[in-house]
Amino acid sequence: LAITDLHGIATLTRDRIRLREATANANGGTLVVNGAIDYPNLELTGGTITIAGRGLAFEIPEHLRTEVDTDLVLTLSETISLLSGRGTILRGSYREPISLTRQLLATGVDGASPLPAESSPGFIDRIRLGLSVTSDQDIFVDNNYGRLEAGSNLRITGTIGQPVLAGRLTVQEGGEVFLG
Repeated sequence: LAITDLHGIATLTRDRIRLREATANANGGTLVVNGAIDYPNLELTGGTITIAGRGLAFEIPEHLRTEVDTDLVLTLSETISLLSGRGTILRGSYREPISLTRQLLATGVDGASPLPAESSPGFIDRIRLGLSVTSDQDIFVDNNYGRLEAGSNLRITGTIGQPVLAGRLTVQEGGEVFLG
C-alpha cells in the first residue's frame, strides 16, 4: 500500500488519538480515515476507525489486478477486534498462467499447507473479519486455464492471520475453460 500526500487533523491526548478527515492518495486512488483509538496506560482498550477508499489499485491475491472502492470499519477492543465493511471491485483482470504442479509442491503432497512456525498470536491475529466483496463489473480471466468473465459476491470471515473465503463467483455465458 503506497500512501502519499497525507493531510488531516490528529489530536493526541494522554490516553487517546483522534483522527479527523485524514485524507491521502493511496495506490492510485483516494483514502479518507476518521476515528479514535483509546490507550489508557499505553494499552489499547478500544476505538473505532472508519476507512473510505475510492479507486484503489490492488493485487490481492497475487496477480489478480483490481480497482476497488471500499468502506471499512475497524472496531478495536482489548481482546478481539473486528474489521468489517464492504469492497466493490470496479474492474479486474487475472492473466497469469497457473501451474498446478507448483501449487501442489507449495502445499505438500497431501494438499495441506505447510504448518507455520509456532508463535504466540499477535494483535493482527486477534482481528476478526466480516467483509463482503462484490464486483461492479465482471473480472476478466485470460490464461492457460480459461478465457472468461466472472462476477463476485463473496464474504471474508475468520481472522487476518487465517482468512476464510466463502460465496459465489458467477461465470458469464460464452466463457471458455481449458482442461487437459
